Amino acid sequence: MIGAPKLTTWDDMERFSLWGNSSDLRRLPLSFEHHLAKAKRMAYGDWEIVASYEKSKTEHRALTREVGVMDLSFFTFVKVTGSDRLESINRQISCDISNLKEGDGRRALLLNDQGGILADVEVVMMAEALLLITVPTMPADRLIAILSRNLLTEDVEFEDASEHLVALTILGENKGWLARALGVEAPGVGGAAMKASMIDDMSVNILRTEMLGKALMILTKEKFASGVWKAMVAGAKELGGCAVGWEAFTAWRIERGMLWHGLDFDEEVIPQDAGLDDTVTRGKTGYAGADEMLRRAGKSAERMYIGLIIDAAEPPPKDAPIHFPEGMPAGALKSVGFSYSQNKYVGLAIIKRRDPLPYSPMIIHLPHITLEAKAVNLPFPTNMFESEDDTF
Repeated sequence: MIGAPKLTTWDDMERFSLWGNSSDLRRLPLSFEHHLAKAKRMAYGDWEIVASYEKSKTEHRALTREVGVMDLSFFTFVKVTGSDRLESINRQISCDISNLKEGDGRRALLLNDQGGILADVEVVMMAEALLLITVPTMPADRLIAILSRNLLTEDVEFEDASEHLVALTILGENKGWLARALGVEAPGVGGAAMKASMIDDMSVNILRTEMLGKALMILTKEKFASGVWKAMVAGAKELGGCAVGWEAFTAWRIERGMLWHGLDFDEEVIPQDAGLDDTVTRGKTGYAGADEMLRRAGKSAERMYIGLIIDAAEPPPKDAPIHFPEGMPAGALKSVGFSYSQNKYVGLAIIKRRDPLPYSPMIIHLPHITLEAKAVNLPFPTNMFESEDDTF
């Protein structure tokens, strides 16, 4: 690649600092590949991740119309071992995983006694361990601390597996086509499930993850990461897609109503408010929050999440107060991103339940300005993804 530094050995590459001075941030295993692709960097927690590769507009279009591939190795992975691992984890989470077979998975919640969501995880059954996957706003040490405080005398051990796994994902309308082009067999749609597969001669595990709207996550070892990533990027380009970064992904996630713990909900929100009823096994008892879930079973949620199309020159801050048009407090703004489908900022917000909702005006109050926004049901209607400007 013209202009790339001449690095000839692995030691050279280890000494090379991705995109400049980043010694205080954790680097992705594929950081050198992202540098060669001239990626724009950004800090996310204690990670240095990709904000964008080319134009965020091009990447957003790939996600909404074609296919995109993304490096999500900054997700949190916790490996649970020990003879009592299944019983111990099952006792703490909202859904029943006692009947999981190898390769099966479930999305589950850890709740407090009031039913508030402490953590949102996907539990995958492996041959000799459970793999817990969650979003990067829940670091491994925090998740392990939540789980460990409820242990009795079980034979259970936790390990931060984030350092040993490379997590790549296939997103967008044509994700199935790309999976087939890569020669990997995607797992079924009945919940999260993992299958072993190969890309060329490189071993991978492919997981259908609920947290990304049934997107396909490919897990592999670091020694295979570069080859797998290059194959994914090349395959995406053949289908009219590309590699995507955080900026385009955030708007795409918002438009599809994918709520993330730590960004859109926390322990002040119960599963019913977040539309996560299917993560709670009806009738299950014994876990923190079970009594509250039984009490609320069959009742309508008092709050709901909506999408917002925001008239603003700059993104409004998280937790900005939102009001109904007549001035009554409605709720709070959560995630915000710039959508090229709308050519405006879009956001997720939690508000008091109120019908009818679609396309009603909302007001966002900031200290020195009032912004107008239009509310839409989640996910955003598909006809809103068509941009009037097709010149990318």
